[in-house]
Amino acid sequence: MMLVSEESITEESLASSVMQAEQTSRLMEDQVAAVTEELDMLASSQPSEFSPSHIWTLLKAIRVQQQMLELYDPTPVVEPVPSCL
Repeated sequence: MMLVSEESITEESLASSVMQAEQTSRLMEDQVAAVTEELDMLASSQPSEFSPSHIWTLLKAIRVQQQMLELYDPTPVVEPVPSCL
């Protein structure tokens, strides 16, 4: 029976963490690229032509930016707004 050393477990854990971080980074980059494209299309429209879907695009962009910030610094910048209900 072969025993696994603590060092190899640490290396495996580190490799797994790096792979997971790379995957998360790629997913966030894809998400940012998609939102950027939506914002570019929104920016080319006239403000008087804004619709609820345009507002939704802006809200999604804010959320993506928040996720990017949390990826680099998980400490909340502001406290969440409590529910009014």
